Amino acid sequence: MTSILHTIAAKSDQLNADDLIGGDRTIRVTGVRVNTSEEQPVWIQFEGDNGKPFKPCKTMRRLLIRVWGDDSAAYVGRSMTLYLDPDVKYGGMKVGGIRISHLSHMEAPQSFFLAETRGKKKQHTVTPLAAPQGQQMPAEPTAEEINAVLHDAEKAAKRGKAAFTAWWNSEKVKANDNWARKVVNGLLPGTEIKLDALQKMAVQADLAATEDDDAVTEDDPFNTSEQAA
Repeated sequence: MTSILHTIAAKSDQLNADDLIGGDRTIRVTGVRVNTSEEQPVWIQFEGDNGKPFKPCKTMRRLLIRVWGDDSAAYVGRSMTLYLDPDVKYGGMKVGGIRISHLSHMEAPQSFFLAETRGKKKQHTVTPLAAPQGQQMPAEPTAEEINAVLHDAEKAAKRGKAAFTAWWNSEKVKANDNWARKVVNGLLPGTEIKLDALQKMAVQADLAATEDDDAVTEDDPFNTSEQAA
């Protein structure tokens, strides 16, 4: 079968309800951008978004806060299932909208009465998102694991840029679904950005050893044009 779904994709800078005509979509969050726009202040980037992030409406933002909390940094690495609700109205007309049916990192189904329009609320139920068969949802690291990662990162940085880059790209870091990098970048709850300090530590270590290692690889934490998360 040759699908023609891609031929009806909306030309837009965001995920649209029409993009879900072919069925529900489960996405994994890679980043959350919060801006000052009153209409769409939250942009949720996800794997394979092709530059079209999910911009949840106020109702879905309320749902996310009720289940995941208000710290958007904690959303990174989590997953949700989106679906097309044809009954969503805009300007008094049913135009359809994106709604959330499942979320990871919750233990039991939850229902909330959330404001849809002024003076009108609607019940929304969200269900725990099960991992694909044979897989498990990645667990968030414990405080001990976070401290262990920071210890290893600092130990590598004290040996210089080459050692820190090797740690950054090591199988040990990649094997834990890259949450070690998220810890260093301050993208997990209870963490703060440590990358800048570790980079400076590594550079100082090189200077102290009178070594010169300026090589930049494709996936290099010293390439500040793009920080891996």
